[in-house]
Amino acid sequence: MPIKYKLMMSDRVRTLAFKKAIFDCVKKGSVAADLGAGLGILSLFAAEAGARKVYAIEQQEDITAHARSIAERNGAGRKIAFIKGMSSEITLPEKADVIVSETLSTMGIEENIVESLFGARKRFLKKGGRLIPSSVSLYIAPVCSERLFKETAAYFKKNFYGYDFSLLNEFSANRIFTVTVKKDELLAKPAQIQSFDFTKASPEFKTDAVFEIARSGTLHGLAGWFSARLSPQVGLTNSPFAQPTHWQQAFFPFCERVKVRKGMKVRAAISNKIVHERMVWRWNLVAGNKTSNQSSLGILPPKSGLENINFLKHRPKLSGEAKINHLIAKLCDGKKTAEEIALRIRKAYPGKYKTTFNAARKVADFLVHNND
Repeated sequence: MPIKYKLMMSDRVRTLAFKKAIFDCVKKGSVAADLGAGLGILSLFAAEAGARKVYAIEQQEDITAHARSIAERNGAGRKIAFIKGMSSEITLPEKADVIVSETLSTMGIEENIVESLFGARKRFLKKGGRLIPSSVSLYIAPVCSERLFKETAAYFKKNFYGYDFSLLNEFSANRIFTVTVKKDELLAKPAQIQSFDFTKASPEFKTDAVFEIARSGTLHGLAGWFSARLSPQVGLTNSPFAQPTHWQQAFFPFCERVKVRKGMKVRAAISNKIVHERMVWRWNLVAGNKTSNQSSLGILPPKSGLENINFLKHRPKLSGEAKINHLIAKLCDGKKTAEEIALRIRKAYPGKYKTTFNAARKVADFLVHNND
């Protein structure tokens, strides 16, 4: 049994919030659908709230079998129909009055909740029906935490048993970590960066926020979290200002420490993109003359170099980056692996790419921006 189910079931903040929202929305005789039902706790709540029928949809066969047995043991076996599969690939025998999905993640949207609820809303929900959650908003704030920095981006700066593992720092600094961020580690008021009401299918977005630093200190990264509206009366969040949940918070580390002073304006840009069914995050910082550009695929922001020229009269010539891109394009022949391409790039530009990992990041960046 995956440990995530133990974490979710023991999270009373999460579970009781969903229970209250379900009892707010499900009326006697309602039909409900539970997307990503897992062990079926939300389906059980819907049945208890008075639903005539609950369709519990779950991909994993073994989990579905356990959930069915649990429902039968608790006297809800006739009310709850378990359907193995993805919600995008199955059909229901009737439309639902209420659709519930607890496929939330630390940053709210990584587990395909936007796409699944958008599709379910169109295919399964009755006119005037209710979604739980009905919306999800995302927030970020700058963080001062030497503790988190040493545990994440700077973890491999020390030697281990006399050996140098520092080349892994770059990998660590381009990851998003699930951690506990203390509210007194935030350096500015949080900013809402995006909101989803499931009327659009794509979770992708690109935005930025300007923060006014509340106290002098060192900027180590960004904290991120979500706030979900489960019903008109019930909200749920993993904010550092709220009760702790199993989601904790997301930490987007910077490569280096950045000194900031009270009243200083800091700009952070953040975006995401779906690449081969995986969500890739990108986060950038501008603080005075300091910048940081990172991504979970190591994506660096493009620089056009055309800001100060009359473009139509310009005689273009490939720059170093464009030449590298041209070479990568030639090497993408459907025969070579990404590793083989990275090795060729490193060999062609040894001064620029000192490790195969650096070259692989460049190849990944190219593919993200140029591959359908």
